Amino acid sequence: MPDPALLDNPVWHALDSLQKALGISEDDAALYDYLISIFAAVETPGNLETLTRLTSQGRILGLLTRPDEVAASLDGWDEMAQIPVHQMIYPNPTSDEAGHYGRRLNDDDAEAMFALAKLTEPGPFGKKTGQMGSYFGVDGDAGLISMAGERFRLPGWTEVSGVCSHPEARGKGYAFKLIKDVLRGIVAQNAGAFLHVRIGSPSEKTAVELYERLGFEHHQTMVVQILKRT
Repeated sequence: MPDPALLDNPVWHALDSLQKALGISEDDAALYDYLISIFAAVETPGNLETLTRLTSQGRILGLLTRPDEVAASLDGWDEMAQIPVHQMIYPNPTSDEAGHYGRRLNDDDAEAMFALAKLTEPGPFGKKTGQMGSYFGVDGDAGLISMAGERFRLPGWTEVSGVCSHPEARGKGYAFKLIKDVLRGIVAQNAGAFLHVRIGSPSEKTAVELYERLGFEHHQTMVVQILKRT
């Protein structure tokens, strides 16, 4: 298994390595382009000094940290929310299936992906979030009706994210099959997979059960701290 310690601060390790080109960084702080993701990170949890300098007034950011490392000193920031999430990992990175169920999405699908995410709210999803990794989708008569893809990519680990289906397409097994498409690509890169599920959301129980059926296990509880630059 890849180093699980990296998952204590996955956004920092992503922006400091494989996804450095998707945002800006300075010393011990980094953030994604605002059209790609609201997430930002600091190398030392709780130390927001450099991040404050990097961030323009009014911008909203999300920090993903362990509960005991949530930033308490918020000079220059307003806290909008603290959202607890399950962090789950795929401990046995194997796949003996070939091919893909869904079609691979590309830049031409960006508008449809954003519209589906806005309708279904799978988590923070920007107009260019699809640039963070591979996405697969299923089309219906009216366009894209289900998708799943990759978000944070760091050494040894890739996050499964953006999993959602149009309300009229739920219960048909699309999400399950598309996640397997994503996992197949992650396994092919010899990486481990992880993901996050919002605790207390209406879909929490259903989502956790789905991921457990796929072989994911609970790793730890994390917190998404939503901050606005004052």
